[in-house]
This record gives sequence, structure tokens and C-alpha cells, in this order.
Amino acid sequence: MEKFYALFLIFISLWAKTIKMDYTAAVVEFYPDQVEDLKPEEKLKKNVDGYLNILDEILKKQPKPDIVIFPEAVLTAKSAIVKRSDALPYTVEISNSSESLCTAVNTTFLTRLACAAQQSKIYLVINLIERERCKSTSKCAKDGWDIFNANIVLDRNGSVISKYPKYYLFDEPFMNRTATPEVVIFDTDFGEKFASFTCFDILFKKPALDLVYKHQVTNIIFTTMWYSKLPFLAGLQMQRQWSYAVNATLLAAGANDPERANGGSGIHLGRKGSLVSGILDNTRSQAFVATVPQLLAQVRETTEEIDKKAKQMDGFFLYDEDLTQYTSKIIQFGKQGIKNKICHKNLCCDFKMSLQWNNTTTKKYYVYHMVAYTGVLYIYDYILGIDVCGVIACLTKNLNSCSKRFPNYDDVSWPVTFKRIQIKAQFEIDDQKFQYPNSLLSNIKPLPAEDFDWTSRTLNTTIEKTFTLKHPQNRLMTFAIYGRDFNKDKH
Repeated sequence: MEKFYALFLIFISLWAKTIKMDYTAAVVEFYPDQVEDLKPEEKLKKNVDGYLNILDEILKKQPKPDIVIFPEAVLTAKSAIVKRSDALPYTVEISNSSESLCTAVNTTFLTRLACAAQQSKIYLVINLIERERCKSTSKCAKDGWDIFNANIVLDRNGSVISKYPKYYLFDEPFMNRTATPEVVIFDTDFGEKFASFTCFDILFKKPALDLVYKHQVTNIIFTTMWYSKLPFLAGLQMQRQWSYAVNATLLAAGANDPERANGGSGIHLGRKGSLVSGILDNTRSQAFVATVPQLLAQVRETTEEIDKKAKQMDGFFLYDEDLTQYTSKIIQFGKQGIKNKICHKNLCCDFKMSLQWNNTTTKKYYVYHMVAYTGVLYIYDYILGIDVCGVIACLTKNLNSCSKRFPNYDDVSWPVTFKRIQIKAQFEIDDQKFQYPNSLLSNIKPLPAEDFDWTSRTLNTTIEKTFTLKHPQNRLMTFAIYGRDFNKDKH
């Protein structure tokens, strides 16, 4: 009888892997311990304590999650790491054994998390610093280790079933990276395949786009400590544009630190919009939980709700991008209909707009620019190729005031309602180019998916992208076609 039962369980497991089922996921926006002079073991213990406290809260609710995802780099945030040797005490060596880390002989800070996964019967995704013995004979560090910013996945037994090493490192001088971006895919017992990448990886073709288009993975885990930047690359803005453009589910867990521009987490269902998402304006942690897939209740936030969140974001630091090389044309106050072509080099952007104005404003208000740009963006020590056609909010008529936000939301008025916007542009057909629908409201959140259309049309050697605002909006910060040209990338 016991043998029959064991065979039955194996059959059920194999069957589940072939049948897709709903699953419940939790993405955690985590505010890490802020004490800088703790010893490594104390720092790790405090943040693991924080993880376990959040897990306890999540598990009190129904339905219980199948998978919980924690963000990038928070286990070691605010640590006194100024040289490579300072980083090593925070690293962990992970064997290739299928043994549960909960029962492993050698205990690490992962042991408690593995036991939590085993006891709760959930998958856990943890970002950490992994170390492994250097395999190179000529490029090894003196300490003999390679260390990686890695996502690891613990299964319901507490065993490591997946490891992904971040490829596009961002201000991480002590980290190693693999020779090429790795494609790491894992199966679950609820019938879904997952893959993961980390933070800055999302802006590149490999592995991010290839996972969807080449490997047909439609559930993507994204761990991040994102540094939000206006007007095109705030945290939720960037997550939503990627998920929508590739039409894949993105499970995004972000670090929280308003003083460092860190924030934004959510479960995004591609063209269907976001199941749940948020950006925390204060120093706390929160889990965003939802069942995937699920019919979305399309509830548009009211103007009052947008304003309330926008006011709370006054203390949230945001980086700004230099847009002074962009071609720009100002939308004149009171202009009700606009039809313009704005070009920068060989990129031309067609704008059609219908606007409604309130001429009684006495407060500060944003000046809107129509912009076009094809060239490069400098981020840290990377050069990224970009193509942009957009409407953006600026403090004044000068482009050097763009990508900034008025510091006190109560001082701002919104005299214009965009009844409709259509932006259209043609791009060379090239597998090294990709375009996204990019939007942002005053509350530093993107537009809901039902508020816009995003269409493509092939024309001989070009592809025409059209981004259309369908519902009137009077709290707009950005509405743009944001393209990446990987041909121009340098590092």
C-alpha cells in the first residue's frame, strides 16, 4: 500500500508539471537594517529576522503563497564594504547537492530561510552574494574566490533548485560576472516555468528579452534595488513598460529606501496590467500578494487618490536625466489641438493631441515639452543606445528643468487635461532594437493598462509604433515611446 501511495504521489507531481494552475505569489518591498557598523553576522541576522517576520505576516493570510520573492542586495545594505575583503564575510558557498539546506551539516544565514521554506512548504527567492572557487588560471583574485550577485531559489523542501548570477553589474566593483549572460529556468510543482534576472539586467536584450522571445518563459522573477530616475526610468514605470511590451508576467521585488531613490514592487501581468503594485514613501517593508492569473478589477485611481500618494512622495529622492541634447517643442498654454512632427537626427516623432485648459490657476504648474531623441544615455559606466518620442513635464520652458519634480506637491496646480495623445514613430526593423510604452503620473506610478493603446505596424524595412492615450488625464508627468538600441551599447 505504501509503495502504491508513493507511486501515486510521483504521478501527481509529474501531472502537475504538465498542467498549468493558478499560483499565489508575494513580492516583498524590503527596508533593510540601517546600522552601518554591525559585524557581518549581525547584519545578516537582523535582515534575515526581517525576512522571517514578513513571512510570518504573509502566512497568516489566505491564500498562502506558493512563491515569495525578496529584493536585491538588501541583506547586505548599508554594510561597511569598502574593499573586496570586506565583502567576503557576507558571501555564502552553495553546493550542487539537492539536499535541503535546512538539514545540511554546514549552517549559514540561509539555513533559517531554508527551514522556513520547508516548514511553510513555499518557494523562496533570495538575492545574495554567492562565492565559488575560481576556475580560471589567469584571472583569479588573490583570495581564490569568484563572488556573484546571485538570485537563488529554494523549493518547498528548502533545497536550492536555481541560481542566476547578475550580468549587468551596477556600481559593484567587487563582483565577478560570467563570460556571457546566463539563461536560468526552473520548473515548479504548480506547472509553471520561471526564470529570473536582476535589476539593471532589465534594460538589455540578454538575458531579459531572450527569456521571453527565444525561450518562451512567461513568468519572470525580477529582484532589484532600483535607482529611480525621471522622466523615463522610475521603478514601477520601468517594470510596467517591460512587462507590457513583452506581454509576460513580471514578479518584481524592490528594495525600499526613499533617501536613495529605491522603491517600487509589483506583480505585473503584461497587457492585462498590474495585479498589485506599489511604491513605499516611508522606511518600512511590505509584501504585495496576489493570485496569478486572476481577472483584474479595473479600478482607476481617482484624482484625489493620485494627489494623496503624490504628496506622500515629496520626500522620495529621484535622480534626474540630462535632456539638454533632446529636440523639444513647448506645448503653449491654452493650445487645444496639436499636430506636430519633432525630429532629432534620423528619428521623427509625430504628435497629435487634444487638450482642455483651466485658465484660472494661480499656483505653479508644469510646462509640457514634446521631445525627440536618438543617441546614447550615460548611466554609471555604461553607454546605452536609446530612441525617445515623448511628452514630458518640466518646471520651466528650459530643457534643463526637465526630469525634475516640484518639491512641494501642495504648491502645484494642473491646468491642463490631456483628452487624447497619439505618438507615432518608425524604427528600423532590427533584432537589436526594442521599444516600450512609457508613462508616469504625478504619484510616480505609471498609467493603468486600460488607459492606453500600444500598437505596431510593419512597413517594408521599418516598424511603426503608435502609443495612444485613450482616457483623459490631468496628472501626467511622462507619456513616451521609449526605445533601446542595443547596437550602441558600450561598457
